[in-house]
Amino acid sequence: EKYDVVAEVRMKGVYWAIEFVRDRETKQRWPAFQRVVEDECMKRGVVAQTGESTYQMVPPYTIPFDDLRRGCRLVEESIVAAIEQIGDNS
Repeated sequence: EKYDVVAEVRMKGVYWAIEFVRDRETKQRWPAFQRVVEDECMKRGVVAQTGESTYQMVPPYTIPFDDLRRGCRLVEESIVAAIEQIGDNS
């Protein structure tokens, strides 16, 4: 709900996926924005599996909560950086 570019966050166990879109109503996917988020995450040391429609994270089952919180914060920082670079619905 916080960012218009995020259509959905899906979670099943430790498998998480973020879907980036140009428009929440039409759910038009935004691969270019996702690539910027991916690059920004990599700069911050967060590596994830990405597809054309989702940014997918699979942290280990035994990850300490502090590390998990830090990773989530870094992903959010990356989303903000991507918005600053190419906008939130260009």
